Amino acid sequence: MGILFVVSLFLALYLAVFFDFFGKPQLKGQIEEFSAPFLSPIDKKLSEKTILFGDLHVHTTYSLDAFIGNLPILEGEGTHPVADACNYARFCANLDFFSINDHAEFLTRREWTDTIKSLRDCSRISNESDESSIVPFLGWEWTQTSLDTERHYGHKNVILKSLQNNIPERPIGAPDHKFFRSIVDAPAYALLGAMLYDYKNISYYLNYRQRQLLIKNLEYCDNSTHVKDLPLDCLERAERPSDLYRKLDEWGGRLFSYPSWICLGKYFSAHGNMEKSIKYRRAQS
Repeated sequence: MGILFVVSLFLALYLAVFFDFFGKPQLKGQIEEFSAPFLSPIDKKLSEKTILFGDLHVHTTYSLDAFIGNLPILEGEGTHPVADACNYARFCANLDFFSINDHAEFLTRREWTDTIKSLRDCSRISNESDESSIVPFLGWEWTQTSLDTERHYGHKNVILKSLQNNIPERPIGAPDHKFFRSIVDAPAYALLGAMLYDYKNISYYLNYRQRQLLIKNLEYCDNSTHVKDLPLDCLERAERPSDLYRKLDEWGGRLFSYPSWICLGKYFSAHGNMEKSIKYRRAQS
């Protein structure tokens, strides 16, 4: 009877993981509404110019790699939504501005709209409460790599000027990244093993499975259709930088993009150069 009970319990747990009985999506988090102090070593009375400090490459656990890296089994702290980025920028880093640049690949419609809402809340609360308000920017990271030097363009950050106007309905990602694809396709039994090992934090792995199944049910956008005519919840892809900029031009609005890598390794081919990365933007200008 004891063995039968254990087997039944194991099977029930596996089915719960496989069919996602208990997983939940990430929450937006809570932006603190009390005032953030303004700390500056610069005396504005003695300075004719103002120096602003910011971070134009911020990830949350909406990025798949950050989500995995923050699982407790990997000694992570758990999820950190956009609200955490806002709170950190205001109360810890004392920034004047920052941008959210989660990886566009497999970012869901709900995560994208939650990012927009959180950044708008961040701006509003900071304007109402802080000694010196912070300016949050909306964006994403186009995450492309290739071992073929002729097709290796590297990662690019896209940052939108406005939080209100001409906002794309979905971020535009690069063709499926093998690493991200492996996260989406991780087998249920691997999650089950993690849950049994780290049973105190079982909810994180159930939520991971929920996200897996949600992404797997999403369809890819038709690349021949104008971006404004596409379904709201499809996964949009741009194979090359020129495709990315063409799609951005279809959305309109003011933005800028820049290469988010300058180091050797998988982000920068040994035979690549910065000129190759920026020439596609030049051609679209």
